Amino acid sequence: MIIQLVCKQPSPRIKYVAEVLSSVGGFEIQVISVEELNHSQIAITYGLKIDLLPQIYCSGEIDLFSINPTPEIYNTPEIKGWYPSPQKTEQIPFDLILSAFRLLTESWEMPIDQHGRNNDKFHPLVLQGWTKIPLIHLYSKYLSGFFSIKTDNIVLNKNKLILTLDIDEPWKYLHKNILIQFGGVLKDLKNNNHTKLQERWSSFVNNKDPFDILDEIITPEKINLFFLIERRCRQDGRHTWRNAHYRKLIQKCHLRGFTIGIHPSYLSSTRKGWITEEIEELTQIIGAPVLHSRQHFLKYKDPDTFRELEAAGIHWEYSVCPIQFAGFRRGISKPFPWYDMEQERVSKLLLVPAVAMDRGLQKYQGLTPEDSKITIKNLLESMQIFEGDCLLLWHNTTLSENDEWKGWKSLWHHFMNIA
Repeated sequence: MIIQLVCKQPSPRIKYVAEVLSSVGGFEIQVISVEELNHSQIAITYGLKIDLLPQIYCSGEIDLFSINPTPEIYNTPEIKGWYPSPQKTEQIPFDLILSAFRLLTESWEMPIDQHGRNNDKFHPLVLQGWTKIPLIHLYSKYLSGFFSIKTDNIVLNKNKLILTLDIDEPWKYLHKNILIQFGGVLKDLKNNNHTKLQERWSSFVNNKDPFDILDEIITPEKINLFFLIERRCRQDGRHTWRNAHYRKLIQKCHLRGFTIGIHPSYLSSTRKGWITEEIEELTQIIGAPVLHSRQHFLKYKDPDTFRELEAAGIHWEYSVCPIQFAGFRRGISKPFPWYDMEQERVSKLLLVPAVAMDRGLQKYQGLTPEDSKITIKNLLESMQIFEGDCLLLWHNTTLSENDEWKGWKSLWHHFMNIA
């Protein structure tokens, strides 16, 4: 089924929104000019009045580079968004297209947190309480319902639970520089921490580290691993690509069938060329192209980071993830193309959004494993309605039952069984 979206002047941004809404809904939205209108097919106008055709309100801001930072809210039980129509004479009396564009590009003005990221405590979705609603999916479903489009015969991707692990610290004690290990022992002695001293000694004697949990995963083909392989500052891990034990671990995971991705270092988004260097090192280790990536600390700079990833051959980028909440940070739970606003183009790089992160649930939201289980279960149920995926961001350290992560391993296994 095709919906004609009739515009005064079709633009790359409007076509981009139409492409994403089409991919989510399982039907095609064609952006056309008035001259191209085929009256024998269903159509809706965007910012135009044409006899007998329904109309979406157009605020006139979709193609402005400097978009209104604080648009008015449009909120009804059926649909939610921004930029309501002053007259409300349109069949869809808010700017659905611009609302979708701003969600997909996250072109909101938000304060920056201590790591230089958008502080999502101030995200418009958080402020409105809309984090549990995949608005992009809702917009697509709303349009199909508006025209009574039946998608029963259209094959949509089956919704699924996707599990991913960031490997920031492959080992807590093992395979570190002797001076670092000695310093750790002295620190434990100074703090009179007998538990850690015993754990450290047990690791060396048994050659089994608390963070070394990858052998326990019996379905590696279902898990994506992201390896941090360079140390540029103290926020990065101690183990780098130079460590022979670490290289062997990565190679082993690749041979077992895990999908291997790069976890670019903390400062890589601020130094041109560093991401490319780290991708090249990981490519050498596994002897295969690296196509997946997620930034360490979810720290990226748009457009610079995404341009470098695209140029380096990355196909899927996983850094879109809520921290202060669980839900749909860009209103979508399917991979979607990144849009370069400066160059006004749809890129080949696909952004793969996550709905929750272990550290976000535990530290920033203060949830227990049981609370987190309910939260994620509710998101999964939402995706049964909206035909989306639920991607979880976890760390190998979370599965260690170590320190603050006691009780979280069972939660991982619960969702691994579902996946």
